[in-house]
Amino acid sequence: MPETEVIDPELVDEALTKALVSQRTALQEVPGAAVFLVALQTLLKESEDQVSVCLRGHKTFLASADSVLKRKLADEDDWKRCVAMCIDAQKREAQAASAFEMSTQFAFRLHKALVGMRTLAAKPWETVKDRLSKHAGTWYMENERLKKEAAERIAKASEKESRDLKAEAEEAIAMGYMQQGQELLRQAQMVAAPVSLPSATPSLADVGGKVTPKWVVTVTDVVALAKAIVEGRFPLMVSVKKRGKGVPEGTMEERPLLVVDEVVLRALVDRMGKELERKLPGVSVTEDVAISGTGRK
Repeated sequence: MPETEVIDPELVDEALTKALVSQRTALQEVPGAAVFLVALQTLLKESEDQVSVCLRGHKTFLASADSVLKRKLADEDDWKRCVAMCIDAQKREAQAASAFEMSTQFAFRLHKALVGMRTLAAKPWETVKDRLSKHAGTWYMENERLKKEAAERIAKASEKESRDLKAEAEEAIAMGYMQQGQELLRQAQMVAAPVSLPSATPSLADVGGKVTPKWVVTVTDVVALAKAIVEGRFPLMVSVKKRGKGVPEGTMEERPLLVVDEVVLRALVDRMGKELERKLPGVSVTEDVAISGTGRK
């Protein structure tokens, strides 16, 4: 039997205090929050008071829960006591969620409305920006293609000229014209040297722009991709730059190339049960139960 995590009421109190301070600081540090500071402080104070109301008696409850969690249930009565406590916690959870329903819905709708207005203001600019960027990108890629083709033509011509000069040099040397032959070999080497063409794209420094080359990848065959990983021709875990607010520059993390959709997996196991384990290699299906209240008592 796995060891049950023991709840420490003091640690819970400490975590809640830190969370409240963190939430208050986060709100006050929002750019432009000073305009709404009075309203925010009032809402935050009311929310903190509501947290205190919702957590009234939680120390006693946690102590009782701890006494149950750190031992094995003895009999049916003991089991029902545990279930009753679970249902009581469920009710308290619902009450807490209900207490914040109005304020969270208001905040959600306000956020949704502001995001919508931001989109209305920014979307037209984003659309024309994307179209112009794509148009300029098409011109850039066409010029790069022409540059590459010109370089290939020059390389082929240089290669042919170098071969011809080497042949003439060998013929001259064979006839005893050593100096002439050496000069022809020198010319052949010069012709064969790589030619660096100037960039076909003008600088964008004067307009404050930049060109960022990139590759675009598209998965065309998921089965073939999975097969390459299974056969060891490509690793499943790949080291990538970790992104996010507050993440130090250069931080790396391991991420899977293929990810299982948990929603799909949950739907499959609900539909197939233990049969899923037989038909889908690489998964383990075990039985479990969820204990909760019916809300009818």
